[in-house]
Amino acid sequence: MAHDDEPDESLGFQPPLPPEDRLWRHPSELGPAGARQPITIVERPRAPTRTWLVGVVAFLLGAAATLAALEVSGAFDDHPSPPAVETIALPVPKNPGADDLALAEQVLPAVARIDTRSPAGSRGGTGVVIRTDGVLLTSADAVDGADAITVTFSDHQVLDGTLVGLDHENDIAVVKVERGDLPTATIGQPGSLELGERAMAISTVAGQPGSPLVGVGLVSGLGERVDLPGGDSMHGMIRANLRIPEEATGAPLIDESGAVVGVVTKRGASGSGGKVDGENRSGGSTDRGQRLEVRFATPIDWAKRLSDEILLTGRVSPVWLGIEGTDLTDSEIDALGRGGVKVARVSDGSPASQAGLAPGDVVTRIDDRPITTISELIVEVRSHHAGDTVRLAFLRGGEQDVTLVTLTTKSP
Repeated sequence: MAHDDEPDESLGFQPPLPPEDRLWRHPSELGPAGARQPITIVERPRAPTRTWLVGVVAFLLGAAATLAALEVSGAFDDHPSPPAVETIALPVPKNPGADDLALAEQVLPAVARIDTRSPAGSRGGTGVVIRTDGVLLTSADAVDGADAITVTFSDHQVLDGTLVGLDHENDIAVVKVERGDLPTATIGQPGSLELGERAMAISTVAGQPGSPLVGVGLVSGLGERVDLPGGDSMHGMIRANLRIPEEATGAPLIDESGAVVGVVTKRGASGSGGKVDGENRSGGSTDRGQRLEVRFATPIDWAKRLSDEILLTGRVSPVWLGIEGTDLTDSEIDALGRGGVKVARVSDGSPASQAGLAPGDVVTRIDDRPITTISELIVEVRSHHAGDTVRLAFLRGGEQDVTLVTLTTKSP
């Protein structure tokens, strides 16, 4: 007979409830250190409609019920951190007839001026808030090498900023401030842009007080390649003709719905007209004595993917194929009857080398996407993740061939 103080064998081991049914979490269930604060994605229509009222009422009713349930359960006893909120645009029609200032005012609360100090002097640019917990996107050129970063928000609060990380190749940086109630810009969809579409950029000038400058223009290029001094290039860029300060960098590029579709860089900028005096309106200054500039912007979906990686790991690890190549010449295109990328060099030990590619091959397709230029090749490769296997079609000696390539990241 078992003693009275022995446990009842019929109970056995009882596994814990699933995490979603508990008010507590073991540290191992919180994920990596860079992702411990939950992120809520809020989908926002890209064009104003009356249905927003229904959504707001439903949200408030749902929020009230949720708060009441949490209060009764005691979930607030330990003062958990609020979630970080991001806002993304739904794929609904744009509003091409909207007033420029009305569109700009949707974004202005999320635009901040960034000033930096370094041994080389003072500089800076513009930042845009993408998360309510103080995460901003800006230009790498604005903050690279800075010893100190100061962020001035639309409500005139000034806070110290911390550089989380940057990607110099794509001119994107992530800055963090200690504030948890910031308004966020709506993240748009660059793939919906069309040539000739109206666009605007909201910029600030580092070290100069005053309202942000709203520069209005048109989208004049998509998927552009920007060749830079020193041999570097930027790929898949948005080109727009805008009136913004020559030194402006990090400014959000806005589409006709008021959503952010790109982050403006000063790289590759070129003036294409004389000064045009603009009108100073409430909420921001428009075209204030600025030149019409050809400006480029990193698409926001690509910039956002880079920022997510920076927030998680502190750096960017590009997906690697391992070839160097050139666009086909017109005569080569005529001879082959198609465009493509001629392989000039294959890196030893690279995914391309392991898949059997060799100099002289002409890459024509990755999966179902035709490849006609080196920019298209680079943009397609970077849209994948390390570990993905893609089907790569190429020509060798005029004969079509196909190979499977498993992409990796390049070792530092």
